[in-house]
Amino acid sequence: MELQSPPSQYRVEVSGWDVAESFFVEKATLELSQQGERIVHLRHPVREGLLVFLRLIDSRLSLPALPVAYRVVQIASVPNQSECRVMLRKLELRRPGEEELSASADAAGAPSDAA
Repeated sequence: MELQSPPSQYRVEVSGWDVAESFFVEKATLELSQQGERIVHLRHPVREGLLVFLRLIDSRLSLPALPVAYRVVQIASVPNQSECRVMLRKLELRRPGEEELSASADAAGAPSDAA
């Protein structure tokens, strides 16, 4: 029988806009599963597709950590609690003009990585 190790956990500060479009800041625990899932439990109601920012809270760092943008991809209520289990996906940065290049290459029938 194979035992799975518990997910890695980090204290974070989560900020963003909730479903009422009110700005919130909340401390939470970020769980990183072995499958690469990023999960936080939030008291503020959010919906799928919203953007939130996570900032690592670590008293050992001499400089404050910068916030990182994530998209809410899945929400599940937690029975008998006022929190929701929120799965996040890190936003990937795009180079300027990257979308335009892809769109024009697709229209021409060329591969999107062609120069």
